[in-house]
Amino acid sequence: MSYQQIEEVLKSSDVDSDLMQFIVWSDVLEGARAALVAEQVIYVDKRLIGRDGNSIRVPHATQLSASTKGEGEEMTTSDKTISASVITIDTKVYSAVALTKELLEDFPSIDWIRLQFRNMGRAVQEYIDSAILTLLIANAGLTMAPTVAGTFDYDDIIDAVKYMAQYDYRARWLIVNPAKSADLLKDDKFINAQSQYYRFSNLLTGEIGEFAGVRVLETTQIAATRCLMLIDPYDTDGPNAIIAYKRDLTVTSDTDADFDQTRWYTTARIGMNVVRPTGILLISST
Repeated sequence: MSYQQIEEVLKSSDVDSDLMQFIVWSDVLEGARAALVAEQVIYVDKRLIGRDGNSIRVPHATQLSASTKGEGEEMTTSDKTISASVITIDTKVYSAVALTKELLEDFPSIDWIRLQFRNMGRAVQEYIDSAILTLLIANAGLTMAPTVAGTFDYDDIIDAVKYMAQYDYRARWLIVNPAKSADLLKDDKFINAQSQYYRFSNLLTGEIGEFAGVRVLETTQIAATRCLMLIDPYDTDGPNAIIAYKRDLTVTSDTDADFDQTRWYTTARIGMNVVRPTGILLISST
């Protein structure tokens, strides 16, 4: 599967005519984009880069149990079985753009190449982030609904933490939409990351604070009707899901002399899979 975020020829004539007669500020203002949080809460594996193969097998083993026997009674053996989850590199994500030589000549004060690199890289990362969230939601092994539909409060989060604990998992992360984090921020039990603990912890992108012992990440990439609670993928309980890279974010280019333009491509080759579904709890009000 491949994804196209930007694929167009940017020409001098595409620039707003109102800018033609003026000196343009040396940078271009871009709109705000969503916080990228998802890759921070799953296991990132880049061992396939530069090596043979395009898949990773993750073994799973069942747990053994113990029992008792009386004197002279036979002790029986039990089997420990092993299965595997597979992460296959099956997706090339890309963003592409072409710049005409006329554009570069007419607006030399704007660093068009740097602007495109930044935007294309962000587009690829944003797609990957959204794909991870879609994967986690679709494969969550645990689900629950808030007590009051459409609202997430302290009691709901406590119930979610307790629910995961019944499976011997310690909840670590909560991903919410800003519409729902507003409910949490109004609660006096919420610990604001910026004012309370940012000096003592490495904050993740989108992290706004802590609630019921769970660190909260905020992004518009998740719907307002859903929250995700997850274990830490780097704890002994994890990983919950794995994203594997065969090609890290890479930029290449070629020149088309016939059209007097240069094409730039930003690509990444990835595969992802959930390997521990019960390490993911979906809280949904739909």
